[in-house]
Amino acid sequence: MNEAIIRSLRSSGVMVHRGFEMLDVGVVSSGVHSVTIRKIGTAPIKGEGSTTRSESDENVEEAAKPAAEVVTLPCFSLLCCGARNCDTDVFAAVNDCGIVYDGGVVVDENFCTVDANIYAVGAFTRFSRAYADEPLHKRYNARELGLYLATQVLQRHLDPLSPLATFGANDSFASKQPFYATGGGGANRSLLPKFIFPKTYSMLLPGDRTLFHSELINKSEDVSVLLTGDLTAERMCAVKVDSLGMIVEIAFVGKGEVEAKNLGKLVGWHETFLNSALHAYEQGLIEDWITFFRDGWANAVYHDKFAAFVDGVRLALSTDMGTFTIIDRALDAADASLEDTGILTERKKSVGPRGEFLNEVTSKIIETGTIEFLKANKAEFQMRFLIPTAAAKPPKQEKK
Repeated sequence: MNEAIIRSLRSSGVMVHRGFEMLDVGVVSSGVHSVTIRKIGTAPIKGEGSTTRSESDENVEEAAKPAAEVVTLPCFSLLCCGARNCDTDVFAAVNDCGIVYDGGVVVDENFCTVDANIYAVGAFTRFSRAYADEPLHKRYNARELGLYLATQVLQRHLDPLSPLATFGANDSFASKQPFYATGGGGANRSLLPKFIFPKTYSMLLPGDRTLFHSELINKSEDVSVLLTGDLTAERMCAVKVDSLGMIVEIAFVGKGEVEAKNLGKLVGWHETFLNSALHAYEQGLIEDWITFFRDGWANAVYHDKFAAFVDGVRLALSTDMGTFTIIDRALDAADASLEDTGILTERKKSVGPRGEFLNEVTSKIIETGTIEFLKANKAEFQMRFLIPTAAAKPPKQEKK
């Protein structure tokens, strides 16, 4: 994907120099006129910098490196970008107030600092070192963090009886969203809230191209990459699916804009919710992921009430014997194999593509819930469908 971005920039006339570091900036009375850069890992220019090492050590080190590749580029405007860092004035203000700063403002599981009246959340906050394996907060979904913090403040300081102030630290915060186990962490990981929304961003690139990326915070490394397009195409999109069929990442670079908010909602769902995306891809039915995700069926997944609909179907299936049978077979497959692929294979055998192998009762439960969801929200879907209804009963004939 990075190579696709570089190609996109170059095709738009942007000169890209990868793996270089800046050595010097040429300045005249009118401003910047040139920038000198050097390939990282090459020998330094003779006389550059200062050193206290012996001449023999320096000669050995230089001999081990290739000759310096130095390029001087004409420049009339220079923009320097780097990783975010805390401003020294901000650090001093925070530290002088007694707030603990350890590479970030340290907060507890409720995002409260050492001062009970000060809460903090964002790219410059972190949990304490007791949770060393926990991802930095800048990797979380900002909206999910903000909503969680708001409920904590609401519950503790403003309106404890509000229905929004009911999330405990051990709750899956997005209880009405696709669940994805966070796993990992230290011994006290259970004290922390479980954030499961994907981190999503999109940006415009030169040449009317868009870069989109959305991924789960804690995702499996054992994934399959389902790719449409390539480096020579105008659009390239990669969908990553883990060994259990969960969509863990979507990345796109190509011509035109994409519906970033909608695409971000797809990450974290099982592929079967996305019109059996894995089966359709394996059958060669998907030429372009973006086109596939714009089809009419996807409007239901993008709907705000779709997660609640899924919860309702899951609740209905929780007492279904056919579902119990499928779960038992999946557990047997898990016991018989150390790989998660065994579970996925068993699911395909028991459920089939688009539920073809489900028994009649289980299928009926899912169909009934789906029809009720479509009936309740049909005015909001940009597609046409006919809702099955019960056949009208013929009028009773009077007995003679």
